[in-house]
Amino acid sequence: MECRLDFERGNIVRRNSVIFIFWSLIIGSVQELLLGKEWQYVLNYSSQGLTSIPRDLPSSAEGLDLSLNQISKINGDDFSSLPHLMFLNLSYNIIENISPESFKSNPELECLDVSHNKISNLSCDFLDFTPNLRYMDISFNTYTGMTLGDAFRSVIQLEYIALSGEILLNKDFESLADIQLRTVFLQLQNLTHYENTSLNCLNTQTVMITVTNRQTDVEVISDALSIAEEVTLLSVKNTSDYLYQAFEIQKGQKKKKASQFTFINSEMSWGAATDTLNVILNSTFIKHLYAYGFVMLGSIWEKKPIPKTSVESLTIRKASVTNFFFFQGNLYDFFINIMVKNLTIAETPIIHMTCPQSLSTLQMLDFSYNSFSESVFSKNETDCNNLTNLNTLILRGNQIQQIQKLSSRTKYMTSLKYLDLSSNSLKYESGTCHWPDSILTLNLSSNSLDHLVFNCLPKYVQILDLQNNQITTLSGDVFSLEALIELNLGSNRLLEIPHCEGFGKLGTMLLQDNSLYTVSLGFIHSCRNLTVMDVSNNPFMCTCNLKDFVSMKDQYQIEFLHWPLAYRCSYPETLNGLLLKDFHLSELSCNLILLLAAILCPIIIVTIAATILCIRLDIPWYLRMMWQWTQAKRRTVAIRHQDVPDGLLFHAFVSYSQHDSVWVKESLLPNLEEDQSFRICQHERNFIPGKSIVENIISCIEKSYRSIFVLSTNFIQSEWCHYELYFAHHQLLSENSDKIILILLEPVPQYLIPSKFYKLKNMMTKKTYMEWPQDKNKHKLFWANLRAALQIDLPTEVMAEPNSDAEGLLNEDTQHMLNHL
Repeated sequence: MECRLDFERGNIVRRNSVIFIFWSLIIGSVQELLLGKEWQYVLNYSSQGLTSIPRDLPSSAEGLDLSLNQISKINGDDFSSLPHLMFLNLSYNIIENISPESFKSNPELECLDVSHNKISNLSCDFLDFTPNLRYMDISFNTYTGMTLGDAFRSVIQLEYIALSGEILLNKDFESLADIQLRTVFLQLQNLTHYENTSLNCLNTQTVMITVTNRQTDVEVISDALSIAEEVTLLSVKNTSDYLYQAFEIQKGQKKKKASQFTFINSEMSWGAATDTLNVILNSTFIKHLYAYGFVMLGSIWEKKPIPKTSVESLTIRKASVTNFFFFQGNLYDFFINIMVKNLTIAETPIIHMTCPQSLSTLQMLDFSYNSFSESVFSKNETDCNNLTNLNTLILRGNQIQQIQKLSSRTKYMTSLKYLDLSSNSLKYESGTCHWPDSILTLNLSSNSLDHLVFNCLPKYVQILDLQNNQITTLSGDVFSLEALIELNLGSNRLLEIPHCEGFGKLGTMLLQDNSLYTVSLGFIHSCRNLTVMDVSNNPFMCTCNLKDFVSMKDQYQIEFLHWPLAYRCSYPETLNGLLLKDFHLSELSCNLILLLAAILCPIIIVTIAATILCIRLDIPWYLRMMWQWTQAKRRTVAIRHQDVPDGLLFHAFVSYSQHDSVWVKESLLPNLEEDQSFRICQHERNFIPGKSIVENIISCIEKSYRSIFVLSTNFIQSEWCHYELYFAHHQLLSENSDKIILILLEPVPQYLIPSKFYKLKNMMTKKTYMEWPQDKNKHKLFWANLRAALQIDLPTEVMAEPNSDAEGLLNEDTQHMLNHL
């Protein structure tokens, strides 16, 4: 046997081309039993030119590959530093001797390969310390006889053993009689002597034999058929005689055990191949026939009769012909008309297949990875009306392009339930498709289909696989698949989750590896039966929409496949790689109404509170007074840059009712005239005797920078106050300046002002007035504001104030008028 197992990084690597397919058959089981878990620490010293075992091996190693070196001897302490060693590959060295205590420190060893060395006997005393050994390959060494030593009795968990030799005797395998094996591989290509029933000591499920292609094979094959359920022959060369004789021997025996027969790497002519098949197909105990790596020699001209058989399944993989000039109909007709239930011809470069000539017993056809086009079976769609029992058709990995044309080839397969058309080049543009109504499962993955394919589907399909296509969107109003319960749209180009208007019974939706950035929950209302979803490995944009999608998992009791590790944020960059289960946004940031309420409510509350506070603290009054003060100061600065009008002697003329004279004399005048800051014109001391009241009023207003009117209910009732206001207002209009200051001594409602005082009403409406505050704390700001309004640089001459004598010279009429002020 020219192969070995290379254990590296937890995988078995196959390196032999001669019986490569043999290892592909058993390797799955070896991995299942020996490599079912991932090795944590594997050392690879293969092809290093080593002559001895390295001494610096880390004690934590679980695997060690020392193949393809020049090691000649295994000593007792070579592996003492590896207590956790579970597999060891020593193949392709020059080992002659293995010390009995070599594995004394390795009780966990499960796999040992010492093939292709120079071991001369099979005593194998070192096995006494390997109670957990499950796989052993000791083939291709220098021993000729295959007598196993008593040490094999201790490896009670052994399941795989590979041996080779030239002589096989009855008692050679007695030490394995009590061990239940799974597979025994015997490289007997150089066998020179075989003693009948030598295999009867083996208790195994599978026997794999490299035959000699000589008469010796007859007894070996016959014994193998008696002891194992599965018999595999390797390297059978262009002969059927030995098989015929072996099967004839079995006919006369009651002990017939094998139900599966396999050829690996066989070469036969057309005649020998059909005769060999007839031998096996005519047997009464073989139920499954396999051929791997089958080579047809020569041409195929002769048409062979179709045998009757009790074989249930025929599988041919990796077959080829050496002569391409032959009548293909003979080949195709032979296989399609064999009365088996399951027929597989795969990984074979055939381009066509004929239809059965009569009602076929075929229930499963597997033509995967061949070279079929959409014209598979026949050019005429009505020719294949004898496949009415077919329920499974697999055409995976061919060269089929037109799905519409292929549908017509299946039209008469009325029992077809499972159809696999994956890994082809299928396209659909338009036209009517003719599928049998019986199709329940359809696999169209790995093709070139877009969303139009939904117009060319079996109407009662239940499971639909469309992954790895070019579907960008779905429109449910175009198609109706009411029976659909599972839909696989993984690895497409979908930007959003499709709705279920066209398939209301859908329970499983698979959308992995698409282009889903954001997810809208609109689909959930139409997909009421949805229980399983796979939206993994999509470039999610973690926003508020995605927050709702994550909560849907629990809200609607939908199972998310591969949750949570395959669900991560891709955008924004700051969240790239974050698991969706760890992505959280507050309800406030995602709910516009709540967000507005959260913003507006505090603003409203603060506004109301500020308003109440302002009212309680009379802040508007302070602001208004500050504004008036600011404006007054601004005007004062502006006036200072101008020339003071001629004739100004007073800062202000005060007009008030006689009833308010106390406030004027005790509050207004003292606060303005202290330190002789301002000159105030007052009628009692500044009216010139001899002049009329009107003349004095006009004169005082003209000589004053401003006119102050102290407003109150008394002021409104005074006729002369109204005259003074009239003259001041007239001057304001004529000079186009702002010279009037209104001081509201007490609140005066508009409705109390007589209509004849319309000028006063207008001024109080349009002109800002100063209110006399009742709160003493506000008085200082009031006076500061008033002083700012009166600020101006007047000539230094001071008008002589009328004395008491002058005041006494006022005539009675004048005094009477003044009493009305």
